[in-house]
Amino acid sequence: MSIIEAKRKLGQELRSTVGFVGVGLGENSEIRVYVIEEGVEAAQILLNDWGGTYEGFPVKVVLSSGFSSPTKDS
Repeated sequence: MSIIEAKRKLGQELRSTVGFVGVGLGENSEIRVYVIEEGVEAAQILLNDWGGTYEGFPVKVVLSSGFSSPTKDS
């Protein structure tokens, strides 16, 4: 499985997790899980259950302020 496939699969698995914002790719073949503050604990528990990796790739939890789409006036 490629890192891109693993990232997509992880995103699908976490999409209903409270506080989950999204997934991305970091440096050195790392998958990043973006969460808002409320989701940090849940993400850390999942990572601990998975041993800090997913499908053989290291995973890092990143605290995010969330994403927003541009407004019509921007």
